[in-house]
Amino acid sequence: MWRLILRTTLAHRARLAFTMLAVVLGVTFVSGTLVLTDTSRQVLDDQFRTATAGTDLTVRDAAAFDSAMGVEVERDPLSAATVGQVRALPGVAGAEPVVRGQGLLVAGGTAIVPSGPSLLQSWTPPPVGAFTLRAGRAPAADGEVVIDAATADRHHITLGQTVTVHAGTDLTAQVVGLAGFGDRPGLPNSTVALVSLPTAQRMLGLGDGVSELAVTAADGVDTGALRRTIGAALGSGYEVTAGRDVAAAASAAAQNQVGYLEVMLLALAAAGLLVGAFLIANTFSIVVTQRTHELAVLRATGATGRQVLGSVLGEAFLVGVAASALGLGTGIGAAIGLRGLAGVFGIALPNGAMVITLRTVLVSLAVGVLVTVLAAYGPARRAARVAPVAAMRRSAAAEPIGTARTVAGTVAATAGVAGVTAAILNAGGTMLLAAAAVALIVGS
Repeated sequence: MWRLILRTTLAHRARLAFTMLAVVLGVTFVSGTLVLTDTSRQVLDDQFRTATAGTDLTVRDAAAFDSAMGVEVERDPLSAATVGQVRALPGVAGAEPVVRGQGLLVAGGTAIVPSGPSLLQSWTPPPVGAFTLRAGRAPAADGEVVIDAATADRHHITLGQTVTVHAGTDLTAQVVGLAGFGDRPGLPNSTVALVSLPTAQRMLGLGDGVSELAVTAADGVDTGALRRTIGAALGSGYEVTAGRDVAAAASAAAQNQVGYLEVMLLALAAAGLLVGAFLIANTFSIVVTQRTHELAVLRATGATGRQVLGSVLGEAFLVGVAASALGLGTGIGAAIGLRGLAGVFGIALPNGAMVITLRTVLVSLAVGVLVTVLAAYGPARRAARVAPVAAMRRSAAAEPIGTARTVAGTVAATAGVAGVTAAILNAGGTMLLAAAAVALIVGS
């Protein structure tokens, strides 16, 4: 029976190719979306773990989230007295003040506007600070700045060059160093300007205040106990959080945007697979109609209705497996293009090595196979009801489709595939994607 299924599948490969194409496109969106979002989440986790790697505890103002949406809001600064109070507590090995805010970088008279944030931050030496020097030295005076190596490379900024940083107060400074973020040349989709602590305080209008304190525990001191000690000393107006918890919360907040993108792209994939299911059902209905005489001969030679049903579903299964495997492969490649498509919707995602999980593989294969088999079930049931006597009716076979219709369908389907590919790889926008989908449906 499987030999028969394979032979009949190959015999109708030209028509089934369009069915396979519809499944491939749907599975491409599914697998590409899962790979892209898994990769982005992994990169964000690594990024925020790096940012707090040398910090045991973080002390900040207690106002963390607004009451409605759980979105991070601007906190009040910590006073110089609070900094001194924390440093004097037993068990505290160090408490590095950190100032951060927004600062637009201008080089060569041109503003550098990334798709992500433009950060201004005080220089904090490692291991507490996440930024490490790649070239030059740390900023020490008011007219000095260190920028991230990624921005410097992308915009051809060199040591000794003069740049401007726009914040509450503008700063014209000489680039004295280039910094990396952990093992990366910078933060994804961002610019970073690092200045001395007094300069950052002046530019952001904080006076002698700071954004937060990065606290390290003395050797042998339990972090949990130190957290309780600091909390008791400062009172309820302050938030004392473990470094790993800050990283997890910041990563989760950043991943909300990734979650919205995942829902949107999977909705597009579902729409594509729904259209594909109609195409599959239509294709198998035509194939079954054309094979009425052949199926009746099978019944006349002893095949049961269940066996005929199984043969048609077997063909659908083979088409689903082949299309799902191909869609999984193209989806991994399309994840890069989908990152560009996300940019069209204003969602900047970080770059990183592709993360391909077993879940992605299993979901992609299951979705493609199930959609194909379920869509083919109705035509398969009709095939199972073909009576053996139909073998004597030569006219039962459907007339072949005309050449003009075949050519027109091929042209429309080819244009649809080209349009979808262009929309994904070149971020051509939703209008191009919609037009391509219509052409693909018409052609199929």
